[in-house]
Amino acid sequence: MRIKNISIEGLFDTFDHEIPLFQHEPITIIHGPNGVGKTSILKLISGCLEPSTPLLRSVPFKKLSLTFDDESILEVAPVTVGNKQIASSGRPHAQRPRQIFSFGLTSHGSEDQAYVPAGSKSAHPLRIERLLPMLRRVGPEEWFDRRTEEVLQFDDVMQRYGSDLPEEFLVDDELPSWLQEIQQSTPVHFIETQRLLRIRSATLHRSEQEVTTVNQCAKELAVRINESLARSATLSQTLERSFPTRVISGARTGPLNEEDIRSKLKALDQKRSRLVDAGLLEPSNEPTLPTKRFDDTTQRVLDVYITDTERKLSVFDDMLSRIELIRSIVDARFLQKKISIDRQKGFVARTRDGGRLELSGLSSGEQHELVLLYELLFRAQQNTLILIDEPELSLHIAWQQKFLRDLQKITKLAGLTALVATHSPQIIHDRWDLTVELLGPS
Repeated sequence: MRIKNISIEGLFDTFDHEIPLFQHEPITIIHGPNGVGKTSILKLISGCLEPSTPLLRSVPFKKLSLTFDDESILEVAPVTVGNKQIASSGRPHAQRPRQIFSFGLTSHGSEDQAYVPAGSKSAHPLRIERLLPMLRRVGPEEWFDRRTEEVLQFDDVMQRYGSDLPEEFLVDDELPSWLQEIQQSTPVHFIETQRLLRIRSATLHRSEQEVTTVNQCAKELAVRINESLARSATLSQTLERSFPTRVISGARTGPLNEEDIRSKLKALDQKRSRLVDAGLLEPSNEPTLPTKRFDDTTQRVLDVYITDTERKLSVFDDMLSRIELIRSIVDARFLQKKISIDRQKGFVARTRDGGRLELSGLSSGEQHELVLLYELLFRAQQNTLILIDEPELSLHIAWQQKFLRDLQKITKLAGLTALVATHSPQIIHDRWDLTVELLGPS
């Protein structure tokens, strides 16, 4: 399903916004003055469809409504339930209400659905302190963060440090099937403004590590490349085992034709060259075919060989198109530096004269560009709604003006739609037809 309209009531107890998403275009841009809630709207959409209670809780609002292209409407609203005892170390008990969020679905021809989570979680407070040494427990479900000197509730801990915990650590209420179906059919991917630095806790050594996002992207890319190589190798082994039988049987889809065979072999050489240039294959010297005519046996062998090779190389098709697009964009932007792809290192940065550079040594604008492109092309699955907050960060005006053109190429290749929040008229450039203006209270 695709979202066609977003409605927010009581944002910060001040704003009511209506945002129609363009259905004939993959991109919608929201803009407006500071303080009208552009970033908060992206958080709420992400929190609604993931769903993420901490994201929803981070923004005061009364109701969020998402209308889909089948005219069904998903509504999310905060609900305050009871009071619970919260104890702070060495302090009197204090009463604090707990906020959860109700979900409702209205659809034509079907019974309305509603879900209010019980709010129960299988928390392991003692394990939190063992796995996250920067936290000190100060209440039944409260922890003091030594880094920020904040007191965090359980959901806040999950939002901030959840990625550092084992997947089996937290068991939530099971979501109803209708809400799971909406999430699966409308995936979202939120690209926030903090894109260049991630802080991860090293649980084995009880110390913190700073990981630059650009280096993390490079490592992930290397893993993806090697996964593709492994799939290709597995397929190769399967095809090689049956190769003699298929040659002898002479099975083929059409009559043998020497001209077609030579044409297909040339196309395979060209594809190999592209794969080598993209860093997906090692260079190799392929033998030149003799000019003499092929006999029937040779044609039969080559026919099967071509079919097998096309299958083996097709494993890389999707990754090849994405790498070629990311490199074409980067090559047009980076004037004094060059980015190549390496099977072991992912992204490799060099000066124009060939000197090696650390990725973290790229300028902030160059890192933002590379990270944003990687997020869009490799971390978001097909049919995802991409939520991009302030893509203009650290980018030169000329780069900002080319952003939408690049984003259109990416959405077409990867099958994405995008909702972009920006302050920059340079990002919008000449595409004001894609914008929705958010206004202050009337």
